Amino acid sequence: MKTDTNFHVGGQLSVGSVPNGTDAVTVVLASDSNRLNLTNTTAGGNTSSPLIRGEVATTASLILTTRVAGDSAYRFLLTPDGKMQWGDGSAAKDTALYRSAAGTLKTDTKLYVGTTLGVGAVPDATNKVSVVQAADANTINSVNTVAGGNTNQPHVYLESATATSVGQSSRVTGDTSSRLVQLVSGELQWGPGNAARDTKLYRSAPQTTTLEGSLRVAGDLRHLGSTLGFYNGAGVAKVTGSRGGNAALASLLTALSTLGLLTDSTTA
Repeated sequence: MKTDTNFHVGGQLSVGSVPNGTDAVTVVLASDSNRLNLTNTTAGGNTSSPLIRGEVATTASLILTTRVAGDSAYRFLLTPDGKMQWGDGSAAKDTALYRSAAGTLKTDTKLYVGTTLGVGAVPDATNKVSVVQAADANTINSVNTVAGGNTNQPHVYLESATATSVGQSSRVTGDTSSRLVQLVSGELQWGPGNAARDTKLYRSAPQTTTLEGSLRVAGDLRHLGSTLGFYNGAGVAKVTGSRGGNAALASLLTALSTLGLLTDSTTA
């Protein structure tokens, strides 16, 4: 049956089954094909009017729901404000995605990105997460609101297979190599940004920090230990001998020579 004008159904319309007495339109199809196929043949597409338009009295109403046969609850809900909710079909919905403020999309639970994530830029094929900030503001801002502070768990946790893996690095735009590199072991390396890094600071043994390179102190330097060594010389604790003779002088020369501060070429 065909009509070339409007067709009005005052009660219920059912396709493929008897009207169920509840739904205004019921479509039942026993084959694996589209239940509802909507096509707009306008040359420029339907830019003003949607293929499906839903209108209800309040945002708490439902626009679209889905479930699998036998489910006791909907697996997907869509409300008029665009909020989408998901569940397992047997309990309350536990996942949602919605507009929480102007220009803000929010979820109240976890968000898993399977491949790459881009913030402020299109994700690239190299980095799992790309963040580009065009303003003079924090690119990443991490705040822990626990009253006592995060004493056990860090703001940033880095783990890799080996201690020589790079934990983090920094460079200036245009550099050919990183100016600062921190290895997973904690070793810090510095360089000019266009050549190999030439300065290193790391733990070389228990309670021992080693600097490969020079150390320039702009302020005061205070040594609180009991020994001090220079030029790979062993530290000397004290100078001994009587000041009335040459014993103290000999001890001083020996100590300074041991420290590496002079070569003792004196004679007795």
